[in-house]
Amino acid sequence: MQENLSAFNVLSFEEESEEWLDFVCACRKGIASNDRYELIIGNVADDDVFKTVDLYFRGLWEKERVLEELKYYKVNDQICIRDQKVLEQILIYKESYSMEK
Repeated sequence: MQENLSAFNVLSFEEESEEWLDFVCACRKGIASNDRYELIIGNVADDDVFKTVDLYFRGLWEKERVLEELKYYKVNDQICIRDQKVLEQILIYKESYSMEK
């Protein structure tokens, strides 16, 4: 993928933050307003991470405690491509090969 994403409307979370936590919770509630973004980039709230996020989601922990706890998790990035034109403009075919049993 090319590095220059300035031509697109991108929401990017460099690390877990209050904004990231709010976004993840809004997505889980089905109320995230992410329609205006063509790309969303950030850390994955996978099952392990969401066990901690869920404590905030259910009102049992404060944001600060959740964010402090998440520092100890191995995080993986994800990219959500929400528009076909993004695929056509930034992904570059490099090669293919066949796999045999």
